[in-house]
Amino acid sequence: MTSREEIVLALKYFFDVETEASVHEIIGQDDDPLGTIAAALDEYRKMDIQKSIEQFDVWFEANFSIPPSSVSQQVVRSTMLSAWQASRYALAGIKVKGE
Repeated sequence: MTSREEIVLALKYFFDVETEASVHEIIGQDDDPLGTIAAALDEYRKMDIQKSIEQFDVWFEANFSIPPSSVSQQVVRSTMLSAWQASRYALAGIKVKGE
């Protein structure tokens, strides 16, 4: 996905519109288009990361037979999810607190 495509998708999500023409119309009337685009990208990326975590949970439950209520399952899932999130953040260029 190109940066332009990601921005358009983020703005469609942010404004809850279907077409790129609607995005252009709204942004064209905005007093601070760069601020709006930045806010839209932040919201879109948060939503995308949450969706990915949900997909990770489905994969984890399908591939591991550790009883869901056990402490071991929680530790394994937490460790794997932390490593997975760190790699996602690195790929997205997101700095993690403390880096």
